[in-house]
Amino acid sequence: MIENYQRLVLLKTSVQKTIFLFAIDKEKNQQLTINNLQLIIIPLDWLIQYGYLGLFLGSFIAATLVPLSSEGIMIALIYAGLDIKICIVVATLGNWLGSLSSFWLGYVGRMDLVEKWLKIKEEKVQKWQPKVEKYSTWMALLSWLPFIGDVMAVALGFFRCHFGKMAFFIFIGKLIRYIFWGYITFVLLKHF
Repeated sequence: MIENYQRLVLLKTSVQKTIFLFAIDKEKNQQLTINNLQLIIIPLDWLIQYGYLGLFLGSFIAATLVPLSSEGIMIALIYAGLDIKICIVVATLGNWLGSLSSFWLGYVGRMDLVEKWLKIKEEKVQKWQPKVEKYSTWMALLSWLPFIGDVMAVALGFFRCHFGKMAFFIFIGKLIRYIFWGYITFVLLKHF
């Protein structure tokens, strides 16, 4: 379990409406103050407490059921002292498997389950058909994008894209995403 954190805060920029999660160091007991950001305490301590397992679960859930910042959980765990490389691998695998489960729900054509669990309407998936036909599995590289990534994964399954290629490109996209956030965290920790 991770001991050197106090709480997670949700940082929401007023301009970009981007959501990030960061940890506050318990030992320093500092409040995070950044210009133009609103701070809101959120109860995600249980994910952080379980370290790599919490990161895996949070990353999986973020790719399927709940709009959650898996990058924020990873940043908090790196800040708390966990190994950056292992965090990148664990977050990538969790998020990748979450996207594959969304793909599978689309592939089996169970739109009732997609609507119930993922809150994605069939009409929204149908809108992606021209893009899927044109770009096929290359779209999978962008499945990490907020709000539309889950729909992409479902649409790729629904329109029967090649699983191997799709899985590979989703993995690469997710890996690049977490390497980016890991690098940003490394740079910030080194300088602050």
